[in-house]
Amino acid sequence: MLGVTGEANRLTDSERRLVSETVIKAAKSRFPVICGVLAPTGTEMAIQRSIEATDLGASAVMISPVPVAKQKTWMQFSTSTKM
Repeated sequence: MLGVTGEANRLTDSERRLVSETVIKAAKSRFPVICGVLAPTGTEMAIQRSIEATDLGASAVMISPVPVAKQKTWMQFSTSTKM
């Protein structure tokens, strides 16, 4: 849950926490819950969100890397490498 292909990156911290709490509570330990951790500001945020998820009862976390290149950077790179 809260993976990179959904709405997770548009949720506020409180909305993300509510989603996590709701899913973990609904699972009632019948199956493992893996919480996606998006950390656009870096490692410290990833650590904080991972701790929060496990404190809520998540079985594991899935950490997504910070986007490597912004659209403008990619366009500059692709333009400069054309032959």
